[in-house]
This record gives sequence, structure tokens and C-alpha cells, in this order.
Amino acid sequence: MKEFRFSSVGKGDADESSFLITTLEAVIEHIQSGALTGSPDPESYYYESNLTEENVNGRQRKNSLTESISTSDTNGKEETLEYIFELIKANHCEQVKAILQKNQKHLQSINLNENNVLKIALDNNLTDDDDDSDTEIYHKLCHPLCNCKKCCCKISKNLLKTSPTVTSRDSHGLTALHVASIHGKANVVESLIEMGAEVNATDLNECTPLHYASSRGHQNALLLLLHSGANIDKANIDQNTPLHMAVNNGHLNCVKALIYFAEHSRRKIRINCVNESGNTPLHMASKWGYEGIARLLIENGAEPSLQNKYNKTAFDYAHNLKIMQVLKSCTPSLYEYIHITSTDVKALNCKSDNPVAPIKLKVVNKVSDTNNVSKAVEKLKLIDRILKAISYGDVKLACFYMNINYSAYVDMKDKPDTPEQTTPCHPLCECAICKKNNETNSSDFDINFTDINGFTALHYASRYGLVELCKILIHNKADVNCYNKKYQTPLHLAALNNKIYVIRLLLDSGANINAIDVAGNTPLHDVCAMGNIGAAKMLLSYNPDLSLQNGSDKTALTLAKEKVHLTIIDLIDKYSSGL
Repeated sequence: MKEFRFSSVGKGDADESSFLITTLEAVIEHIQSGALTGSPDPESYYYESNLTEENVNGRQRKNSLTESISTSDTNGKEETLEYIFELIKANHCEQVKAILQKNQKHLQSINLNENNVLKIALDNNLTDDDDDSDTEIYHKLCHPLCNCKKCCCKISKNLLKTSPTVTSRDSHGLTALHVASIHGKANVVESLIEMGAEVNATDLNECTPLHYASSRGHQNALLLLLHSGANIDKANIDQNTPLHMAVNNGHLNCVKALIYFAEHSRRKIRINCVNESGNTPLHMASKWGYEGIARLLIENGAEPSLQNKYNKTAFDYAHNLKIMQVLKSCTPSLYEYIHITSTDVKALNCKSDNPVAPIKLKVVNKVSDTNNVSKAVEKLKLIDRILKAISYGDVKLACFYMNINYSAYVDMKDKPDTPEQTTPCHPLCECAICKKNNETNSSDFDINFTDINGFTALHYASRYGLVELCKILIHNKADVNCYNKKYQTPLHLAALNNKIYVIRLLLDSGANINAIDVAGNTPLHDVCAMGNIGAAKMLLSYNPDLSLQNGSDKTALTLAKEKVHLTIIDLIDKYSSGL
């Protein structure tokens, strides 16, 4: 503006150009000052509360500069919702409270006069069809510097939308109370609640402030929300309750606060509530190994036998013995339903078709089912340890887990395992050989027990070529033709990994040389595909069926030709010509 002078005398149209440039600069500065979306500094529009009939009719405004100075401190450019959130994170409680209270008072006065302003606008046919659209406010004005009554009305209404209050939300749906709960600012939470913040407000994920306080472990903020009427069982978009969130993140203090508050306030909390996956809080505690939380949940009625959508119980997710012991210590809920002894039945004078008996039978059945589940889980964990020991080549440790006396098999290293050795002379024979066989067969472990993929100990021993362990397992009546989920037998795995001595042992023990897996492949198919020459020689010496085709209608010879395994092709040709 200092470059432009009305009285200057210049050549040509210099003054006109300066005027246009200066006007453009003034417009840009005016837009950047925030006058279009809020009160500028030092220039200011009136709040809607100051829009009287005189102002709307175009009369001159009074004391605009004075009022702009008084309002700019409250609704300035820096006082956005993001700025309020930053103050909350920094725990500036008094500053947050002062700003929000001032904004609340201004907005209340705007609301009181809103009806009068709208009535005046309607009387003067000031319609605004796009007032509720998402278009920027300066796109709705006649021009950036317009002060007509229609534009003043629009700007005043925009102030109502942009002034941060306790109910304002950001693009994620978060309110000031959400942010205070996330960062655990208990004094800010208390102030916001006193100012009328909605304790059950939800964001885009349908999470309430209580969800965030629970998931972050802020017990003080959580208790303030609960005492202010927060919904203790509110579920978010994933159907997780605050209890789910506290358990999943291992916050024992918040779990205690939720449960004990519900107990003392006589409010019901669903201990066995399920989320979108069907998991209860106990599922999560069991999965992550939170022993203290699991014990607390069980003491307050959590049921470990409940299944999720994948048919898994808390027992299935338990990965250590301490959690398993906690779950096993639980008394089933049906025990709490009824306790009837024989004397109680006589005192009841029940009819002949006593309904107590079926109830007791159901209790017994449920207990037996729970015991069976726990035993199955223990066996699965044991077989996992056994298979891991076998994969490390530790035969002694594997035998220890299977309760097999390894020392009794020391002298079996160079002896083939034949049925005659394991068959007793007669059932009551006490000779040295039969007595030794009885010692070696004393294991109470189910040798043919499988893991979740159907693998047995013999599968792994064959895969890693542990001949000694294979002999021990076969001696303990392991099934040489057992198969996993892919219908692979131990012979398939030995052939795939070129374990020649294991192949011979399995075939001598009755393994089916023509067994097929889920793809229709025999062990010879696998050998030809892998190019295992030694395994091919061993299998061919036991007269396999060369005409068998797999699921792709290919014989073993066809696979060898496709892979160009010339030695194996030559072996099969010689075997065929020998037939």
C-alpha cells in the first residue's frame, strides 16, 4: 500500500497499474488473515450475536476494531481443534478449559440470536442453497471483500461450525475427551466431563473414550469415565469391549478397575462377551500368556471351554504350563448352577423321573469334555516337543518325551527289526529275550499320536533319516503306513529326502511301496521328480508298480523325463527290461 499514492503524477497509466496490484495484494492478505473462516487480526467481522436488524439492513457498524480485539484472543487462527488437542497432550488443563468455555459462551449467544437472523434473512429473500455444502466459505461469498448482509450471515454461520468446543470432532471422529483419554490426562478428562463432554461419543471406529483409556492402561481416566456414566459394555466396530481392549494389551490394573467397578456399582459386565472373531477376553489372556489377568477373569466367571468362530477354546491358545494350570483350576459354571447330594434328593421328594439326574449327568459330561480337551492340548504340546527334538536329531530327548527307555535299545543299532524279535515265545514267557522286549515296550505314550498337520514321530524320523529312532518307533508298534493331511506316509518323506537306509527299514517293516498321496504320487514319483538316484535304486529293488499315474496322468518315468534325470531314466528302463 505504501507504493500507491492517489495524488502522485506519473507517466502513462502507472497509477492505475499500482492501484490494481495493490488491490490484489490487499485481497490476498485479507484471505490469508483468516477473515473468511474466522476473525482476522486486526480486522474482524461481527459474530452472529452482533448481527442485529440494523446491521442486516446495511447500517454502519460501530466499534468494529474494539470488538475485533476482544474476540481475536478467543477465536483466533491458532485456536483450532488441532491446537486444543496439542494443549491436551501437553496437559495444559486450565488453558484448554478457558478456551473452550469462552467458545461455548460465544456459541451460546450465537444460538440465541440465530433464529432472529435467519428470520430477517428470509424476510429479505436471502436464500442460500449451498450453505450446507462442503465448499470453502470464500467460494460462497459474492467476492472476498464483500460485506453484504448475505455474506455476513454466511461468515457468522461458519464461525458456529469452526469454533472448537467439547463436542467438536476431527477428521477421525475424535473429540477432546478421546484425546485426553488416549494420553491419560485425568485432570483434563475431569474438566471436560464437567463442561458437558459426551462420555459415550464414538469415533470412526466406534471407539469411545473408555475404549482408549482401557487399551492404553490409564486407570485414573478410566475410573473417571465410569463414574460419569460411560457404557462399560460398549462394543466398537470389531465388537471389542473395553474389557477386550484392556486384556489384549495386558493392563491388569484396568481389568481390575472394570470388574471391581461393575461389582461395587451393581452394574453388569459381560465377562464372556465375544468380539467379531468370537474371542472372549479369556481367549486373549490365554493367547498372550497374561497369567494374572486369566486368573482374575476365571475368578469372576470366565468360561475357558467357550469356542470362538474357529472352534478354538482358551485351552487351545494356552502356550505355557502356568496358563494351562490356571485354566484347569477353573470350576465349570454348571457346578455353580446346582450342587445336589443324595440326601438332598431324598428331601426333595422328587418324582420317579427325577429331573436332577439329567442335570447332574450334563454336569458330569461337561466336566469330562473339559478334561478331554485339556488332555488333547497337553498331548499336542508334547508331540510338538517330540517333533522338535527329532528335527534337532536328539534321539535320547525324543525317547525321554515318549517315555521310552533308550538304554534298552543301545544294542539294536546293528540289528534289523523283524517281527520274530518282537513276538514273545508265549504270553507268560519270562525268558531273557521276552523280558527285554517287555522292558522296551513299556512306554505308555501313543506312538501314533499326530500333530495338527497329521505328522507322527515316525514321519519326522523318516524325514531326517534317523534310522535308530525309526527302529525304536517300529519296535514300539508305530504304524509304518500312517499318513498326514497330505496323505504322505513316512516312506514318502524318506524318498523325498533321499534317506536310503530308512527306506529299506520301512519297506522291510511292511510299508506300502505304492502308497499314493493327495496328488496321486507314489514314493517313486517323488524320487523321480527330485532326482534322488540312491532312493530310486532302493525303491526299484522292491518291485514298485511303474504303471501307476498321478493326478496329472503322469507315471514316474514321465516325471523323470520331464526333469531330464538321465540316470533315473536309465535305471527304470533297465528295471522294465528285466521284467
